[in-house]
Amino acid sequence: MDFINLGLWTTYILFFIAVGAAVILPIIYSLSDPKSLVGVGISVAALLILFFISYVLSSDEITNPKAAAVYNVTPGGAKLIGGSLIMMYLLFFGAIIGVAVNEVVKFFK
Repeated sequence: MDFINLGLWTTYILFFIAVGAAVILPIIYSLSDPKSLVGVGISVAALLILFFISYVLSSDEITNPKAAAVYNVTPGGAKLIGGSLIMMYLLFFGAIIGVAVNEVVKFFK
């Protein structure tokens, strides 16, 4: 049993080292090449604008008050969840449309 415990802890440690490296190393590379940060900034700004639009379009109506009481969902939380879902739908269908358009363009080339 101790061997399994040691294996789990080793896995956890290596996982967090890998996650840390996956986050920190691109930041270090980006700081050495500041022009690459422009594309990242534009992408983050586009996602923030898309979330803002989704948040504005979402409703704060709670359709099931009993479930909302169990999970402590407030109208503000419902609006945040609705905005997140709308943003996910837009990104999902945008990706599907992008793949379809890309395949059609590649077919005619």
